[in-house]
Amino acid sequence: MLSHSYAFSSVGEVHDVNVQLKWHHQFQFAGFYAAKELGYYRDANLNVTINARDQVLSGNAQFGVADTTLVMHRLKGLPVVALLASYKYSPLILVTRKSDNIINPIQLKNKRIMYQRNSDDSAILALFDKFNIKATDITHVDMLNPVQALENNQIDAYSGYITNQPFLHSEQGFKTNIINPANYGIDFIGDLTYTSEAYLATNYQQVIDFRRATIKGWQYALKNPEQVIDWIIHIYHSNKDKAQLLQEATASLSLFDPDLTKFGEIDPERLNHAVQLYKKLNKASKNSKLDGFNINSRLADKLAYWQVILLVLIVVLAVITMMFFIRKQVAVLAHQVYGLFSKSVLVEATHQYLIEQNILSYRTDKDDCFVFVSPAFCSKLGYSREELIGKARRMLYHPKFTSVNLVKITKSLEQWLPWSGEVMYQSKEGDCYWHRSQFDPIVKNDYLLGYSAIEYDISEKKHLEQSSIIDAITGLFNRFRIEQLIHYERIRSIRTHYPFSILILELNGLGILVEKEGQQVLDDFLLAMANIVNNEIRISDTAGRWSHDQILVVCPETSLEGVDILANKILKTIGKYKFDSCFFVKPKLLTGELQSKEEVAQLLKRIISQMA
Repeated sequence: MLSHSYAFSSVGEVHDVNVQLKWHHQFQFAGFYAAKELGYYRDANLNVTINARDQVLSGNAQFGVADTTLVMHRLKGLPVVALLASYKYSPLILVTRKSDNIINPIQLKNKRIMYQRNSDDSAILALFDKFNIKATDITHVDMLNPVQALENNQIDAYSGYITNQPFLHSEQGFKTNIINPANYGIDFIGDLTYTSEAYLATNYQQVIDFRRATIKGWQYALKNPEQVIDWIIHIYHSNKDKAQLLQEATASLSLFDPDLTKFGEIDPERLNHAVQLYKKLNKASKNSKLDGFNINSRLADKLAYWQVILLVLIVVLAVITMMFFIRKQVAVLAHQVYGLFSKSVLVEATHQYLIEQNILSYRTDKDDCFVFVSPAFCSKLGYSREELIGKARRMLYHPKFTSVNLVKITKSLEQWLPWSGEVMYQSKEGDCYWHRSQFDPIVKNDYLLGYSAIEYDISEKKHLEQSSIIDAITGLFNRFRIEQLIHYERIRSIRTHYPFSILILELNGLGILVEKEGQQVLDDFLLAMANIVNNEIRISDTAGRWSHDQILVVCPETSLEGVDILANKILKTIGKYKFDSCFFVKPKLLTGELQSKEEVAQLLKRIISQMA
């Protein structure tokens, strides 16, 4: 769906630069907007103009955005240099009609598929290659209005982004399936920001300053998405509304590295995967190389160059000094030089030790039992190395870690596929930890040796997420989250024509309870009521604390008759429960079903009016 240009200008004004995006203004490019609007570019003495895809730049762009196909162009000799990666994982998917039931890549044979050749197609080509789908096995369609083309049955599938395409269809009530290359072990980088060799050569410091400011902008944007969305709408006049941009931002979060201190890093190994793919598909010469493509390697080479120069100067000074001092002084100097090199060795050893002590990593055998655990991993979960070696990794999962996630991990491991996602552990002391994990199979000569993993602790982030939507007393969703679910279910009900009902448990007399028994008894009572409601409702229902004396249950695809049955079940269970000191609390259940085109406020008003 996306396109980009590789046009560059000759050196112009030092501080005036253009950034050419590969699509219209949307959250996909949030970091650039943040860096400009917050003054990060200005602080670096850069006057940056951000241009959307539909603007003609005529070769005036010094910086651009592209996907992994940039690798192919470099292999073919185009002098481009990748500066940073924004999306760590590619969001590219194939979208199909739900009615066609195309859910497996092998079903794409003999189908009409819309995608852009040589632009945003690396993950698609890798998927075709993995399932032996040749160019002659499909009918390629040029990219033009893909959403309408799919809904009008003009194509069978098209390439789009998981962050927005499925949502655009759902807004129209059109049901789709997706085929995600990532689910089949295809792990490419998403967007790459790049410049030209010529521009880098003549404006090196400017390029480095631009890179640094852009990364800083992204770090802000990912922490403050709503602020950036307001800019996208009001300053950059996006053709998307706020709901669409919020959905895109939320869907994008899993595609970024959770460790924002590492934002922008370009993984050489994943670049090499793309190199091998293009060579295998004869889209690049077998002898072509990617040398110099990754700015990170150039920075390392530059640092190494100055380190060599410094070392040479030290040696020359040492030789000159030895020529002018007596033998004893020479001996002392030699001892000092020896100490300097010994210190370097010590620093390197200390650095390696610090890595082992701070990186959460481990390896398992083919049965997924630990064969190596880093000291940091052991320390985090409170186990010794001896307690973990030889034990199954699943012993560390928290009891509340959902079975859905376990099934996904197990299926990936059984198929020798990489898996990345969030894992919930329980420490030896019973504490809960959330890690962002990347599992990779270790295969040699078509034999599975085991798995390796590197993880990041994201517990604080997860706890903040939970605290923002969970009521502290009942453990139910809070009003903010429940309101979101109500509005979502209302829209879904209108679109699908399924009934939608709400149930409110009114607890009269809580003030008397606090006065006579105290706050702790009230909290215990509310928790007991929340547990009763949670035990009686269906998996599809969601309960939340609506106010200090109300618990609200969202009941999708439920008629008024159905929600009344549920209300009677809850009241019956409450009646059996023994509240020794709470005889003065009188529970009352109110129900209501959404009427045609009724607003949420109207539905709630009708339900609450029953209390009169």
